[in-house]
Amino acid sequence: MCTNPQKLQTDCLLLLLQLKLPKLNRTYTWDINVPINVGVEMSFPRGGLTQVNSDVCLDSVTYTIKGFVRLRDVHIGNFCRNGTISKVKIQGKTLLTNPHKWSLCSLSIAELCIVEAVLLKPGSPVYFMTPNWPQGFPDDELMSWKFTFPDDFKANVTLENYTYPQCVKRTVDVYFGPPVMGKMKKLWKNAVVSVQNCEVDKTKNEVLTLRFKAELLSNRYEFDMENVSVTFKQKSDIGSEQPCICSSPDSSKCNSELQLKPGEQANITFHTNCNSVKDIKVEATKNISCTELEMCQVKNMSLSLPSALANLPVDQQIFKWVLNAPHGTTIELVSNRLKLKQSLPGRTCTTNVMYHISTFCKDHSNSIVGTFCPSGAIEKIQMIDSVELEVRTSSGWKIGDLDISLSFVPAITENYIFYVVSDDSPVYLLTPNGELGMPHQGTASWNIVVPADHKAELTFVSSSMPECEIGHTSVTIIEQMEHTDTSTWRETDTLPTNPVNLLGTFWVNVSNCVPERGRHSFLLIFNTLADITQIIIIVAAVIGGLALLTIIFVVVCCVKRRKRRQHQTPVGIYNPGVNANVPGRRWKFGKGRKDNDSHIYAVIDENQIYGPRFNTLRMDSIPEVDVYQPFTGPMGDIAPTPPARRSRPGPEDSFSFPLTCTHRNIETGVGYSAPRACSTILYDHG
Repeated sequence: MCTNPQKLQTDCLLLLLQLKLPKLNRTYTWDINVPINVGVEMSFPRGGLTQVNSDVCLDSVTYTIKGFVRLRDVHIGNFCRNGTISKVKIQGKTLLTNPHKWSLCSLSIAELCIVEAVLLKPGSPVYFMTPNWPQGFPDDELMSWKFTFPDDFKANVTLENYTYPQCVKRTVDVYFGPPVMGKMKKLWKNAVVSVQNCEVDKTKNEVLTLRFKAELLSNRYEFDMENVSVTFKQKSDIGSEQPCICSSPDSSKCNSELQLKPGEQANITFHTNCNSVKDIKVEATKNISCTELEMCQVKNMSLSLPSALANLPVDQQIFKWVLNAPHGTTIELVSNRLKLKQSLPGRTCTTNVMYHISTFCKDHSNSIVGTFCPSGAIEKIQMIDSVELEVRTSSGWKIGDLDISLSFVPAITENYIFYVVSDDSPVYLLTPNGELGMPHQGTASWNIVVPADHKAELTFVSSSMPECEIGHTSVTIIEQMEHTDTSTWRETDTLPTNPVNLLGTFWVNVSNCVPERGRHSFLLIFNTLADITQIIIIVAAVIGGLALLTIIFVVVCCVKRRKRRQHQTPVGIYNPGVNANVPGRRWKFGKGRKDNDSHIYAVIDENQIYGPRFNTLRMDSIPEVDVYQPFTGPMGDIAPTPPARRSRPGPEDSFSFPLTCTHRNIETGVGYSAPRACSTILYDHG
C-alpha cells in the first residue's frame, strides 16, 4: 500500500509494473482520497482522450473516471485513447481505472469537474456528455468544458440531445463563458461551455442530461473569384468601434469595410471581438453578358453562390447577377424545384432567401419586376430587357434554399411573361412595377395552368386604370379551349368585382398606354377548384357501380336459395284444419285403387304409441281407447268426392278414403263402427 501521495505515481506505479504478473487482462484502479477542497488533475499529453458512450474501446484500453458528491460516486465518463481531451480535473475524492499521470491541485476548482480539450484542425466533430449519462446530472452541481484552438479558427458547439428536469429551487442553465460573481454570464466568443443544475423534483422522472458536439471551423477564408466583386461591410448599428474585417498577410490591420475587385486574391479573417454572423454583411456582384446571338448558348445554368461566399459565417448576404443579352434574345429565369411566390404589400415573405428582380434598358430606364421568395406557384419568368437578379439571405439560410437557373431563349413579343402552375392554395399576382404602375406602353402576360378536372376562379382585388394620351390599355382573358369566349376590358371599362370562372388553362394579357394621368396596375388572385360536374359524374358512377353490385348479389343469393330448395328432401306435415287428402301421382302406383291395399292400415299398437305418455303422467292403468277395425264395407271404383280443399293438385292426382272408427259404449261395453270423423278418448276421469 502506498501512503505518500507525492510518490504514488513513481514508486507505486513502478512497483506494480515490476511485478511478474501473467499477461492477462489487467485493470489498475487508483482510489484517490483527498479533502473536498482539493482538486485532482489528470493530464493526457500523448494523444489525449475521447469520451465514448460505451464500456469498451477498440484497442481494449478504457479509462473510467469517477468523482464523489455527498458520499455517492458520480460517473464522469468512459474514455478511449487518441482524442482531443488533454486534462480532466475532479473536485475531491477521485476514482481512476488504468494508470495515467495525475497530480494534486492546491486550490479548489469550485466545480464538480472541468474537461479541457484542444482542437487543432477542422475535421470530424467531437462529442461530450454530462456525468452520469444518461441517468442524470447531480443536483446543484456545476461542470465546464474548456476548448483551445488556433487563432485562425473558431469552435462551433451544437446541442445534440438534452433533457431538462422540473426544479424545486433555482433553474437549469447552459451557457458560454465562466460564471462571474456567482451569476451566469453568456459570452459568444468564449470557448467555454458550462452546465448548472438545479435542485431537482424527486417526485418526477425528468433529469438533466446533455450531449453536444464541438467542431473546429476555419476563420480564414480565401477569395479568388473571377468576374465577381465582393464588398465586406461592418454594420453601423452594432455599437462597437473595433474594426472587424481583417485581410492577410497583415491580419492585425482591420477595417470596417473591405472591397475586392474581380480576380483579386485575399485571405479574410474576422476579429475575435466581432460576431461575424451578426456584425458583418457581404455584397457581391457578378456579370453574365452575351454580345452575339450565336454565342449565347446558355441553358439551365444554375445561379448559385460561389463556395467562398456560401461557406462564410455571415447570415446577411446580397449576391447580384447582372444579365445582359443581345437583341433578339430573351432572358429566362426558372425555379423548377421550389417555384416562386410574389411578395406583396401586406403579404410579405418570411423566408430566409429573397429574390429581387428588375429590368433595365440602354437608355437607363428601369422597372421592378417584383420581389419573390421560394415555395410558390410561379415556375418561369421571361423578360426581354436586361435583368438584374438580386439574392438576399438572412439568418438561418442554407445553400439548399437557392433554386434559380438562367437560360437565353428566342425573343418574345411581350415585355414580361409569367408561367404559373396553380395548386390548391390561392395565388396572388401583381403587375410589374407594382403600385407605381406598369411601364409606358409595356405589356405583360400570365400563362396560368389549371390542373385537369379543375376550374379557376379569378378575382381582381384592386385595380387602377389611367387616362391615356397615346394608345389604349387593355386587360384580356383568353381560355385555351375550343368554343370559349375572350373577355377584354379597356381604360374606359371597369374590371369586374365578382369572380370570373374559367375552365382549363388560360392567359391574362395586359398592355399599357402612354398615360396622361393616373397609372395602370392591378392585383389579382385566383383559386383552383375541383369541377363540380366531374365530381357529380364520378359520384354517379360510383353509385351506379354499387347498385349493379347489389343487384348481382341479390340475384346470386336468389339462385342459390332456389337450388337449395330443389335439393331438399320433401317432408310431410299433418295439418288437422285441412282436408286429409294426400296429393299423389297415378304413375307411382302400378295398380288401381281396387287392386292394391294402399288404403288399408295394419294394426296400430296403441300401447307402443301412448305408453311413454302414460308413464310420464304416472297413471296406474292404461285407459280404454278406440280400436281401429279394418274396413269391410263395399268399395266402388270411384273414390268418394272430398270436400273443398286448398291444395293445388287436381282430383285425378289425389286419393282419399273414409275413416271408420269403432266406439265402445262405456255403460254396456258394446262396440260399434261408423264411417265418420273420429274423436278418440284417451281416458275418462269419471
